[in-house]
Amino acid sequence: MLNRHSPIIGLSLAVAGIGIVAALRISSGAGEEIAGQPLPVRAAALEANGSFQVEKRFIGQVEARRSSDVGFELSGRLAAVSVEEGDTVAAGDLLAQLDTARLAAARLEAEASRNGVTADLALARATLRRFEDALQFEGVSAQELDEARQRVQTLEAQVALAEARINSIDVDIRKSRLTAPYAAQVSRRSFDEGQVVTAGQPVISLVETAAPEVRAGVTGPLLAELQADDEVTVQVAGQRWVGQLVRVLPRREQATRTVDVIVRLPENARGVYPGDVAELLIPQTVDSQGFRVPLAALAEGERGTWTLTIAVPGSQDGEYVVSRRLVEVLHQDGDQAYVRGPLTAGEWYLPAGLQRLVPGQLVAVTNRDTLSLAQRRGRR
Repeated sequence: MLNRHSPIIGLSLAVAGIGIVAALRISSGAGEEIAGQPLPVRAAALEANGSFQVEKRFIGQVEARRSSDVGFELSGRLAAVSVEEGDTVAAGDLLAQLDTARLAAARLEAEASRNGVTADLALARATLRRFEDALQFEGVSAQELDEARQRVQTLEAQVALAEARINSIDVDIRKSRLTAPYAAQVSRRSFDEGQVVTAGQPVISLVETAAPEVRAGVTGPLLAELQADDEVTVQVAGQRWVGQLVRVLPRREQATRTVDVIVRLPENARGVYPGDVAELLIPQTVDSQGFRVPLAALAEGERGTWTLTIAVPGSQDGEYVVSRRLVEVLHQDGDQAYVRGPLTAGEWYLPAGLQRLVPGQLVAVTNRDTLSLAQRRGRR
């Protein structure tokens, strides 16, 4: 039976093979027809530029306008500390105070001494007046009168000395009160009540609450362009602030060959602390012919080169051919790049979707009407 049906089976297989081949040919023809259809894309017109801007960065540091480690001019025991770390104080606010019991006792002693001398002076002056009256009647000698006058002068000097001692003690009592020299924030409290401090020993550390400043070292030709009161950009901890250039210091650092400039940050600068690293950003214009394009429009070529995809007019109206041009990237800023190469102003380039395209592929620019004006301008 196998032999009897074998011709029929062979014929069936032949017919099936012919059908498969025909189907493959039809499918191939349809694919070729689809591949021949221009791929719709959106393009942008190249606009020529004569220059681009770069940001020169100079490293600096945030500094407080004023910072002080304040202490007493006298030695003594701390009677009170009125502030804590982090407190904000105004100019003249009490920070700490020494024990003034000894000074108070010394003042009382000086007052008593002055009062005694003052009483002796009053008696000496009265005696002098009587001697002056008695001299007219030769009741006293000239020698006695001179001695009376000298006694008055001596006691007057002693009264003045006693007053000076009292004033000196009053000064020491005032200096036993430590006050804030300016509006500031307490950054450190080094001693507590009951401890004995020596003269000049830092007790409280203060940092001025006014807007801080940035000190940065600048070098190169940009230094000559900086002037006082210029507005400059400073970046601290990822935040950018527009500050005012206060001064350019008249000295060049020998180690770094830079000149320090001082920039005052705005009053609303928050999250900026003395000691933070800062960057002074100064724009510089670089003269160079080129074109600004999105980074997404660039494709990586061989050996680290970059290419820009151009839509070149094809043989039929509305059709364009994909072409790749080698370009040199002169500068990158965010998502934009400044490039130069064999490009012409007004040419259309493809800013996105490059993964779908290959050189020589037909494309159809869907936004030709929008680009026509820019293209005409570029070719002038």
